[in-house]
Amino acid sequence: MKKMEKELPENGLKKCSAKWKIFKENWRYLFLLEPKLMKRFSLIILGILIGLTGIYFLVFLFSPSSFVNFYIYPEDPLEFSDSKEIFLEIKPFGFSFQITHTNHHKSNDLTWSPNKKHLAFFENVMEPAQKPFDREWALKIINPRTLKIKTIFIGDSNTGEYQWLNDQIIKVNCSAGTGVRIYRDININISEPFVAAEHLSPEFWIPIRVG
Repeated sequence: MKKMEKELPENGLKKCSAKWKIFKENWRYLFLLEPKLMKRFSLIILGILIGLTGIYFLVFLFSPSSFVNFYIYPEDPLEFSDSKEIFLEIKPFGFSFQITHTNHHKSNDLTWSPNKKHLAFFENVMEPAQKPFDREWALKIINPRTLKIKTIFIGDSNTGEYQWLNDQIIKVNCSAGTGVRIYRDININISEPFVAAEHLSPEFWIPIRVG
C-alpha cells in the first residue's frame, strides 16, 4: 500500500504533463474546429484593446503630462542656436518626434501650467518692425492635446522671464531701465498676441522697483 501511495502522485503529474503537452500542440486546431469559440475569443481581445484605448484617452484628456513629455533639443541652455526645436516624447511607447520647424532659437524655459494642461516657452522670432529688436521675443503656448502652438505676447530686447500665475494667466516681465521693471499679465486665451511695441503707454504696464 505504501508503494502505491508514492506512485499515485507521480502518475498524476505524468498525466497532467501529457495533457498539457497535447493542449500546446493542438490549441490552434481547437479554434479552427470551434469557430464560435474563436469568435468569442476575438471579441474578448477586441474589448480589452478598446477598453485600454478608452482609459488612455481619458487620462490623456485630463492629465496629458502623464503620457507625454516635451523638451527642447539641443538642450544646452548657454547655446544660442536657431537649430533648437521642440520635441514630443510619448512616455508609454518611448519614442519622440519633432513638433516645431521654425529654425528659431528657443530659450530653455519650457514649463507646464499649474494644471499640467498647457506649456509655455519663449522663442526668438526677430519679426520685421519699425525699430530694430521691437519684435524679438515671442511667448508661445502649446496645447498638448492638439499640438497647436499659439503666440500670446511679442516683446522687444528688454523682455525678461515669464511666470505662470495660475492655469490661465502668465506674468511677463520686462526691463524698463536701471532699477525699474514692468510687467503685464497675459491671458493664454487672448485672441491676438499682446505686442509690447504697440502698447508703450504706462497704462498697459505695472511698474516694480528692484534693487
